[in-house]
Amino acid sequence: MVVAGRRNKQIAFEIGTSEVTVKVHRTNLMRKMQASSLADLITMATKLGIPEKSPATLTRTSHL
Repeated sequence: MVVAGRRNKQIAFEIGTSEVTVKVHRTNLMRKMQASSLADLITMATKLGIPEKSPATLTRTSHL
């Protein structure tokens, strides 16, 4: 959802968690992937073949 350009508030609502939780996960994701920007992360995801999923295909157990 991050790679798809969703905002923290949108992600939190869609997966049923708090915005703060999403911020923590997003920060950890950026750090672990060593991405300096969202554009870097999107480039990495594209190279890895990670598809952008629509909200309709995601469940509450899906990961960021």
